[in-house]
Amino acid sequence: MTDSKPFLIKTDSIITGLKNEKSGKHYILIEKGKIKEIGILSELRKSLSNINSFEYKNSTALPGLVDGHTHMIAPGTGQRGDDIAKEQDEFLLIRAVKNAKLALESGVTTARENGAKNNIGFILKEAIKNKLTDGPEMIVCGRPLTITAGHMGYLGSETDGINEIKKETRKLIKEGADFLKIAATGGSTITSNPLQPAFSVEELKSISEEAKRFNKLTAAHCTSNLGIDFSLQAKIDMIIHCIFDDENGNYKYREDLVEKILKNETWINPTLQISIYGLENIKENLSNKKILSEQEKSLLDSSKKQLDSRFETVSKLITSGAKIMAGSDSPWGSYPPGKFYKEIEALNIAGMSNYESILAGTKYSAESIGLKNKSGTIEEGKDADIVIVKGNPLKNISCLSEPIQVYKQGIKQKNEL
Repeated sequence: MTDSKPFLIKTDSIITGLKNEKSGKHYILIEKGKIKEIGILSELRKSLSNINSFEYKNSTALPGLVDGHTHMIAPGTGQRGDDIAKEQDEFLLIRAVKNAKLALESGVTTARENGAKNNIGFILKEAIKNKLTDGPEMIVCGRPLTITAGHMGYLGSETDGINEIKKETRKLIKEGADFLKIAATGGSTITSNPLQPAFSVEELKSISEEAKRFNKLTAAHCTSNLGIDFSLQAKIDMIIHCIFDDENGNYKYREDLVEKILKNETWINPTLQISIYGLENIKENLSNKKILSEQEKSLLDSSKKQLDSRFETVSKLITSGAKIMAGSDSPWGSYPPGKFYKEIEALNIAGMSNYESILAGTKYSAESIGLKNKSGTIEEGKDADIVIVKGNPLKNISCLSEPIQVYKQGIKQKNEL
C-alpha cells in the first residue's frame, strides 16, 4: 500500500533524465506514490523542513531503471530455450517470481516481458499488480508470435497464414497483451533458422496493422538483414537484436536499412550483454581443455567475431542517430537475473556517454515501450520510481551495480546497506 504521508529524499546529486541537470545536493518530495516536487536542497522551503526525510550521503538519485527486454521464466545459466519450455508451467512461474524480485531489488522498477510460456507472463503481471509478490511493473506480450517450428514456438503461439495470424494476434490482445512480440526470424530454437525470415512482409503487416487498431506497439526479433528489412517494410515499432547478417551468415552492415530505421523512427534494442555472457560461458566451458577440437575452435572464433560485429553495429547506429534503448534479454541464455546494469555498461562501451547510456535504460526505454508519461525520468507528476546509488554514475557507470535503495511508486523495496 502506498504511504499517503509526504516525505523527502535527499541526495548529494541527482540525474533527472530531463537534460537540464543541475549539480549540487537535491531533494525530491514524494506524496501518494508520485513525485510532487524536485529542488536544490539549499532552497528547501521552511514548510517542508518538518516532513519525514531520508538522506543518502555521497550518493545519486536517478530514475528507476526500465528493462525493455526480459524473460523471467529463464534461469540465466546457459540452458537452451527448448529445454526450459519442457519444464512445468508451475515451476517456471515460481522461477519468474524469484527473478522479478531480483530485478526490482537491482533497481529495475519497470520491465517489459518479451515472451513467457503459455499464460505465465500474464499471471506474473497480475500477481505483482495485486501485491501477491514483489517485482517491477510488468509490460507483457504474453507469448511471442511465431511460425510453426519458428523461434520460441514452444512458448505457445505458433501461427501460419494471414487469417490465423490475425486471429492469434487478437487472442493475445484479448488475454491482456500490452504489446506484440514477433519472431521475425529464427533464433536459438533448434527447429528455426536465424538467417531466414519467418513471416512474409504481408504477414508482418497484418500483425502491425492489427496492433495499431488496438493501440498496441510491436517489437520484432531480427537476426538477419532480411528479417530487419521485412520488419521495416511492415512498420514494426522496434527491432530487437538488429543483427546485420546476410543469408549465408556473413556480417554485412546495410546503410540502406539504417536509412529506413531512421526514416521510420524505429527503436533498436541491441542486447549486447547477452552476447558477452555467451562468449564468457563458452570460454568457461572450454577452460579445462588443453587442446580444443576444430569444432570447439570454430565455435569460439565465431562467437568472438559475432560479438565484435555486434559492437561495431551498435557503434555505427549510435553515430547515425538511431533511437537506441536498453533491454537486457535477461535471464535468457547465460545472462543471470538482476544485472540489467550490465546492458547499460555495454552500451557505454559501444560508444554512448555515461549520461546517454543511463537514459537508454531509463528515459528512452520507457518511451520505447509506451510509458514516457509515467516513468523513465524524475519529473513532477510521474510515479516515484527512484534508485539511489553510491557515488555518481556520470563519473563511474559501475555505480549502478549496487543500489543503496530502490523506490517503486514511493515504497522502499530493499533493506538499506
